[in-house]
Amino acid sequence: MLPDLNNRRARLPREVVFVRELESFEGPILSEYRAARGSAQYVEKWCARADDVTRTLLVRADQRAIVEYLGKRRTMLSLLTEPSDGMGYVIDRRQTETVAVYGVYLDDLPAGYLPKPTVYHDEDLRPEWDIVPQSYLIDENWDAKLFSDIERINLNVSGFAYFTQPDTSRTLPSGLLRMHYDGGFPIMHVYNGIRANLPEAARPKSAAVSAASPGVFTIETPSSTADMVRRALGGLPKSKSAFDAVHAWSRLRPDAAQKVPAVARESLHRLCSLLNVRLDAILQPASGDHEDEAMLVAGKLIASYYRMLWRVVEPSNRAEFVGAKIEKEDPDVSSYDDYDDFGDDDEF
Repeated sequence: MLPDLNNRRARLPREVVFVRELESFEGPILSEYRAARGSAQYVEKWCARADDVTRTLLVRADQRAIVEYLGKRRTMLSLLTEPSDGMGYVIDRRQTETVAVYGVYLDDLPAGYLPKPTVYHDEDLRPEWDIVPQSYLIDENWDAKLFSDIERINLNVSGFAYFTQPDTSRTLPSGLLRMHYDGGFPIMHVYNGIRANLPEAARPKSAAVSAASPGVFTIETPSSTADMVRRALGGLPKSKSAFDAVHAWSRLRPDAAQKVPAVARESLHRLCSLLNVRLDAILQPASGDHEDEAMLVAGKLIASYYRMLWRVVEPSNRAEFVGAKIEKEDPDVSSYDDYDDFGDDDEF
């Protein structure tokens, strides 16, 4: 039998609604809730079970604390104790029936109800969500353009990943591979076309802004799209030398396409493999004199995608991506313009 606690309550002071499980193993370990009325957020942790009664701890939380926990920026103990000011509710349930509620100070809880100070989020315990939140920590100097830029960058990357996904027959929207790739405008036009043609079922959407100082900006992404982007981001730390090899010739202008080296296809294939891109989705079939031109277009596209992926990780010095911690190899890569295609062949 679970021990009785002091300060028994008739009910919770406000109704809460289940949002999602954050961690689970043969049942919920940590779950997110929100107030049925209002914007308050809560997290609930499994504590104990006896007979057919399960005991949990419900505490106030906030969007930034939850995002930081999922990004392994704070411990579970910090998540439970800091936003809640050290107070919460212990709830006993028999299946879906609430049988007891206690108002508690967290310092007074029995041993084992709170996690150890070294416990961080375990991604292996995270359930498979239909929608995956991609969140950014925002500093106090945010503005509407920052949010718009982050959303556009995420759509660019999600769309490129979708249309070039391995083990599919998708290609970039019609006509984009046949443009004259001279300067940044064609690259900009490619991403405009990608965003316009990305199917609704694969499209990320801005979901929530916590405009505190500092705050959080969250984009909700369908799980299949989020997985594609995650794979591409995972390849970034290993891609610098492959990018440099492509960069060495992708800066050529179209009228110098004959200078594309014989090793271009090999370097393209390596970078595409690392970034989870299907090469034939960006390399238009061609022969003779046009083969070098097609190779050059593909080089410009994959180079732009590499830079755009870095913009997801570091969109601004005012925002930090929490979805993945990636060590940056090139300190200057995020300083490139979004659509710069290195349209200069002076060194050739």
